[in-house]
Amino acid sequence: MKRRKGFSLVEVMVAMAVGSVLMAIVVGLLYTLMETDRTSREHLRLRIAAARLADQFRRDVHAGVRLSGQGAVAEDGAEAPAAWELELPPDRVVEYRLEEDSLLRTERAGGEVVRREWFKLPPHAVVSIRLSGEQGQPIATLRIAPDVKLPEAPAWRPVRIDAAFATDHRFAEVEGR
Repeated sequence: MKRRKGFSLVEVMVAMAVGSVLMAIVVGLLYTLMETDRTSREHLRLRIAAARLADQFRRDVHAGVRLSGQGAVAEDGAEAPAAWELELPPDRVVEYRLEEDSLLRTERAGGEVVRREWFKLPPHAVVSIRLSGEQGQPIATLRIAPDVKLPEAPAWRPVRIDAAFATDHRFAEVEGR
């Protein structure tokens, strides 16, 4: 009797089943790695944006002389984007306006737009700018926090940026000159 060279149908089916299981494990692992990479890149982007925003906000407030702003509700009761204006000498105004998922900074000099920047915010962020410390040096505080009204909002630590008003005297006029 001659011995056949080859594989039986059962052996081929077992090899295909093992290969399919291994392939499913590899695909699942790749998906998990890609998702982890995506979330870590997004987290890094948000951290870089927060650092840039903190630096820019402090520079604006240090050079600023007055802060005015509105909340998130307009006069007619409809929701309006929150916006705050910082007046800087000699004839400059910096506006911070909350857009969908970012904070827009617009700098104007003499009514002309000089510079615009968008700072990406975490999802479902609530932004507020408040002035405190009226007895002495006024302090402006920019706070970015998760919206506690939304239970499906992802949890993240709030960001608080403090800056003292009028500590940058580059734009002030020196008396006697």
